Parts: sequence; C-alpha cells; structure tokens
Amino acid sequence: MRKIGIVASRSSITSAYVILNEGEERNVKVEDLVLIKNLNGNRILGVCRFGAGLDENLEVSGRYRPGVAYARMGMTPSDSKRHYTFKILVIADVTSTFEENRLIIAPGSDVYIFEDEDNPMELFARGANVVNKESITIGHYKGRENWRVPINPEYISRHIWITGMTGSGKSYLVKYEIIPMLKEAGYDILVFDWKGDDYVPHFSKLKSDSIVKLSDVALDDGAVVRYLLSKARYFGYASEREVAKSIAMSLEQVIFESSWRKKDLDELPFFLEEEIEKKIEDYAGNWADQMKGRFRSYWNRLTKKDFEIIKGTMKPEDLLKLVREKHIVVLDLSAGGSEEKLSVFLSIADYLEDLMTRERQSLNLALIIDEGPQYCPYSPKGLQEQVTEKIKNLCALGRAYKLTIVIVSQGMAGAIGISPAVRRNLNTQFIGKLHPLDISEAEKLLGRQGVDIDLLTKLPVGHFYFLGSVNPSPIPLLISFKPDESRLAETLGGSSD
Repeated sequence: MRKIGIVASRSSITSAYVILNEGEERNVKVEDLVLIKNLNGNRILGVCRFGAGLDENLEVSGRYRPGVAYARMGMTPSDSKRHYTFKILVIADVTSTFEENRLIIAPGSDVYIFEDEDNPMELFARGANVVNKESITIGHYKGRENWRVPINPEYISRHIWITGMTGSGKSYLVKYEIIPMLKEAGYDILVFDWKGDDYVPHFSKLKSDSIVKLSDVALDDGAVVRYLLSKARYFGYASEREVAKSIAMSLEQVIFESSWRKKDLDELPFFLEEEIEKKIEDYAGNWADQMKGRFRSYWNRLTKKDFEIIKGTMKPEDLLKLVREKHIVVLDLSAGGSEEKLSVFLSIADYLEDLMTRERQSLNLALIIDEGPQYCPYSPKGLQEQVTEKIKNLCALGRAYKLTIVIVSQGMAGAIGISPAVRRNLNTQFIGKLHPLDISEAEKLLGRQGVDIDLLTKLPVGHFYFLGSVNPSPIPLLISFKPDESRLAETLGGSSD
C-alpha cells in the first residue's frame, strides 16, 4: 500500500477529509479505496468521494487577493497555499473483522491507498461472512478487473432491482453477472423476455432447448378469464371490476367448466360465444337480449390470433419442471401483445404463490423480469394493476420461501420507472447511467449515501452503483464487469462455441 496523505481536521466517525501528499492529486481518483491507520487505535476502510482543489491565493471573494491579481495578468501565482483533498466515507472498521466504526478518526492519521496487488475485496468477504470458503462475486470493483466483489448470498431472496438508461449495460449485467451469481447461490432461473431480443438470441446459441415460446404456455382458468376480458375491452365498461355481473359471471362459469379446452382453434370462438350467451340468458333475466347484444358486439372483434394464446398446453407446473431440469429457462414473450404477456405471467405467478402459501414449499427460484415498467409501472392500469399487486405478494412471500424477484427497468420513476410499492420490496439495487429526469429520485436513494448524484448521468456503459442487502458494504460501491462467454456457458452447462 502507498501512503497518499493525512486526515484533516473536522473528521468524524463516518467520514474524514484527506489532505493529499504533493503529486498524489495526479494519482488518486474518485471511488478509490483507502485504509486509514487511525491514531485512535483501529484501521478503517473507506472510499474517496467528492474531491476538491483549494488555493487561498485564488479564492474568489470581495477581498483583494494578490494571487487573483497575478491571474488577471496571465501570470501563475505562488502555489504555496494550494492543496488537494478528498472526502473519505467510512465503509467499516477492519482491524480484526468487518464491523461498524465506532471511533472518531483522529486528525493527522495516515491514509493509504490500495493498489492492484493489495486486493481489499478480501476485507469485504469478511462482511459477507464467507472468510473460510470461496465467496460468490458480482463483477469487479471500478477499474480493477482482479478485484471481484463478494456478495451476501443469504440476502438474495430480498429481491433485486437493476435500473439504467437504454444502452447502460443492464441486459449484459444480467446475462454475465446476475445469472451466474444466482446459479452459484443455488437458484434456478426463469427469464421473462418481453421483446424476445434481449435474451432469446443469446441463450438460443448456448442452450436452445431452454427457450419456451409464449404460445406454448397454458393459462389457468383465472388467467384466461382476465385475458379475454382485457382483449374484449371489458365489453365497453371502464374496468374488469365494472363489467356487468351477467356477462362476467357467464364468461367465468364457461371458462371454469373447462370443456372448451378440448375444442380446436377454428371452432373455439363460436363454441365459447354460444355457451356464454346461454349463461347470460340464465343470469340477466329481462336484460338478457341487451346484455347478449353488448357481449356479441365486443366478442366479435376478437381474432383467431387472440384465441391462440389460450390454447397453450404447457402448464405452469410443467414449466417449473423444465426450469428444474435445465436450471435456466428463457420465456420468449415476443409473439403476443401486452394482455397476452401479462396473462401468462399471472398464470405462472398464481401457481408459484400457491406453492408457497398452500404447500409451504421453498422454491430456490429466481424470476428475472425484463422491461419492468410493462408489468408494474409507476401508474398501473388494467391487467398491470393485478400484476403489480401479484409482484408485491410474490416479493413478500419470496423472502421466506427463497423466491427471488429481479426487475430490470430503464428508469426509476415516471413513465420509465416502476411502482413505488414494488420498489420498496427490492432491497438490492444496481444503478447505472440515469436519465436527468431521474436525478431527483436518485437523490432520495443515493444522496445521503455519499454518491455524487451528478455522476449518475455520466457513468460509462457497464458501470453500476451496487447497494443494498446483498452488498457487504454499508455504502454503495461502483462496480463494472467484463462479459465472459465461457463463464456464462459454464453456468448454463453448455459450450461457449
């Protein structure tokens, strides 16, 4: 390690300023990790944030300063009063373990920087409780490819959120780091690929038998009812809850009787129409003709393609069996519209919820939900309301039954963000380059943890602030990663060729 300076005055338990030795301002960078040999008796691991250059001769104020006069004439004033500082945020007391620092950092304490061969990640491993065994890691520390960042695997089931602008590297982070991390932690993985172009092409090359199409999956009866109501635009009513009881009950009863599943695709629409109209006559009484007319006018707008989605034969239990066998399965949702995609998700989610609530089953399963705002947006409508509520329920149950939810989104709030109610359940975050409109939201999450918020709009591709339960550090760490096809292929049990 190399000494870079000493601690200035006004140090505390949680932070300190380092006055850099002459010339070190050319070497020490923001996010560099340092060790403070505290004169009060312990050793403190910290990170450099908020650097500043100070020169009394060049202070801009109402007072006359000779240095400013020199500068106005194009001359360089004396640098005898110039110095450089970094604010150091305390990560942990690492004297013997990895714990909260409780001692005031003494001014005058020496500050050392970690260099390549020092690898402070061994200290973080103490915080992850994996000192005596090989740790599970996620990416590498900023600028140091040999510093793999250890994680707390026991907290993975507290759920994960990955956010960043388009092109920030989210899907690469998922493919090359999140999926291997989950696999190493003992989780099987089901990926919901909304567009079918983020994961399907890649995994098709590595493990083509692990791709399932939207039309292959069988919806349960409840999901079929929700789907048909949505596709029929709730028969002209404002929402599912407001659909006339005679129509809603008729549709539900016909679907739950399940005889329609034996019909082929060509006769299915006519069979359902006829059976539902019979039920409407029973339920609507004197209003039957009016209700049948309303039902028919919207039902006839449905196309053959709309009915294809409810003819899938792979039940959620069959899909889960395939996930157990292959360990990772990608569900290609590209062929359907929003209602179809959300209905399939609800069908699978209902089954998983049932396994946890009724059978008390520990799942060891991770659901990766790409394009999170399509499922649980900031202001959900229609089927999205049910999906948002379902994701909240899965998150609450998942902590106890080892079901991990991983949500990927382009933003934090607004049109490209996700529901605040869902966000509160995602206790680990990876935050990449953000849109300027998300800065105020980022300030709430990261501002008090010492991150320079302005840097979030300028982060390089593939760089993410890592914070939350899975991170052994109590403050965010800036990580990156190097795409490694061989590691991913090994994770999938296939070949990288």
